[in-house]
Amino acid sequence: MAASNPAVEDGTAIRAHLDQQTDLSRERILAVEKAFAVATQDMAGVVRQIAKLRDAGDLLVENFSKYTDTELPTMRENLQAVCECLAAMEDHRQAHVSRVETQVIHPLTQYEKTCKLAKDGLKDRKPAREKEVSKQRVYDKVRRDHPNDTRKLSRALEEMQSARAEAAQVSKKTEEHMTTFEQQKLRDTKGIFGDYLMSCMTFHAKSLELCSLAFQSLRGVEEESYLEEFRQAYHRRPNEADRARQRIGSLDGSLAGTSRSREDLTMPASGRPPLS
Repeated sequence: MAASNPAVEDGTAIRAHLDQQTDLSRERILAVEKAFAVATQDMAGVVRQIAKLRDAGDLLVENFSKYTDTELPTMRENLQAVCECLAAMEDHRQAHVSRVETQVIHPLTQYEKTCKLAKDGLKDRKPAREKEVSKQRVYDKVRRDHPNDTRKLSRALEEMQSARAEAAQVSKKTEEHMTTFEQQKLRDTKGIFGDYLMSCMTFHAKSLELCSLAFQSLRGVEEESYLEEFRQAYHRRPNEADRARQRIGSLDGSLAGTSRSREDLTMPASGRPPLS
C-alpha cells in the first residue's frame, strides 16, 4: 500500500480553500449587482414622488398667488413674499430631483457593467482549477496503478505541482482583482449615497431658510393696520369702492403660471429668486 504524500494532502486543502474563495467572490459580486439594481429602482421611485410633490407645490403657489391678488395692500405685499418663498422652494426641489438623477441614479445604472467585468475576472480561475484537478487525478492513478514506478510517479508529481503553481498564480491575480473591486465598490457606495444625502440636506436647509422667511413675512402683517384698511374699504362710497376693486383687479399676479415646463431642470422660474 502506497504511503500518503504530504504534498497531495496539502494540495487537497489548498484546492478546498481556493474553491471557497471563488464562491465567496462570486457571491459578493452577485450581492452588489442585485442590491444596486434594487437601489436604482428605489431611487427612481423617490424621484417620481418628489416630482409629484413639486408639481403639487407649483399648483399651490399658482392658486395662492391668485388669492393674494384679491387681498388688501396691507396684506398683499406680505403674501406675495410668501408666494415667492414657496415658489423658490419648489425650484430647489427640482434641483434636488436633477441632482439625484445625475449623481445617484445614473452611476447606479452603470454598476451592472461593473459587476459583469468583475465576474469576467473570475473566469480564468476555473480552467486553472480544472487543470490542477486533472493533474491531481493523473497523479493519484499513477500512485494507485504503478506505486513502484519512480519515473512515472516523479513526472506525474511534477506536472501536478506545476498545475498547482499555475492555479496559485491565477488565484493571486484573482485576489488582486477582487480587492480592486471591493475598494471601488466601497468608494462608489460612499460617493453615490453620500451625494444623495448631501442633496437631501441641501434641499432641506434651503427649504428651512425659505420657510423661515415666509413665516416672518406672514407674521409681519399688522392686524390693526389691516383692519383699519378693511374699515376704510367697507365704508367707502360705492363709486370709490368700485374704483378700488378695479385697481385690485388690474394688479398683475407676479407668480401666475408657476406650473411651467421644466426642460432645464435647474433653471429658476421667471420672477423667482435664483438658486444659490
